[in-house]
Amino acid sequence: MRNMFELASLNKFDQGVIFQGGVTNLHPDKPCLGIVLSARCDLSQKKVESVAYAPVVKMSEFIEKFLFFKAVEGFVKEKKGLIKKHLIQSNPKLSSWIDAIGEMAVFGYEKDNLKPKLRESVEKLFSDIDTALELEYCKLNGNDKVVESIRKKIKTQIEDIAKGKVEGYFIIDNISDPLEESEGAYVVILREVRYLSMLFLELIAKGFTASQKEEIKKSDVYYKEGFYYYLICQMKSPYIELLMQRFSNLFIRIGVDDIDVGVILTNSGVEV
Repeated sequence: MRNMFELASLNKFDQGVIFQGGVTNLHPDKPCLGIVLSARCDLSQKKVESVAYAPVVKMSEFIEKFLFFKAVEGFVKEKKGLIKKHLIQSNPKLSSWIDAIGEMAVFGYEKDNLKPKLRESVEKLFSDIDTALELEYCKLNGNDKVVESIRKKIKTQIEDIAKGKVEGYFIIDNISDPLEESEGAYVVILREVRYLSMLFLELIAKGFTASQKEEIKKSDVYYKEGFYYYLICQMKSPYIELLMQRFSNLFIRIGVDDIDVGVILTNSGVEV
């Protein structure tokens, strides 16, 4: 496990500091962690009134609230693709009809015209789709083939995020929060940029209990009377640089003219 963090210093904050009290669309009814994204110079010299941060959520919550549904969606799309393939195999003219009214409706009209084995295959695919759509996350430990397939898809999604193949997310190996007495893997949701005031971040750096409502209203953070905000840890180099690289890849695009491949091949004396 990578050693990505050091303890946060009291009254001191920098790019990459993790704090308690952020919010996220993933579970808007409860707090999450946040990681500060604003530039170091802006923070040290207090050049800005608002500070950007990204929500940081537990890996277990990220899987349950997001990846699980993406995996089910991918599974259903895959099975529908196979159904369409089978139906077109039986009758190529059905392609546009399927696009217009869907696989289920077309199958309803055409099932009596299908060969028995092909009809059974399509019915099994529809059954698998129903099983996937009815599946609950808490039942993901079963041995059913549909469940195993969705678990595999979740694992693949996590591996792709870890390797940087999926933009907008960044995996943190472990965060230990001594006040919450919790630790584990987390995911930074770089797609969901939020803001808090510089003054509010200064208050968090000291550690404070929710009571100054006016300042909280200026910040996109969790609020509940008596909630305690505090710094947890500071992301170390080179991990903060890697995080910011992933962040910039998501939002920054440099527009240039397209490459004329034909001219390049001609100038290189290559005929394709």
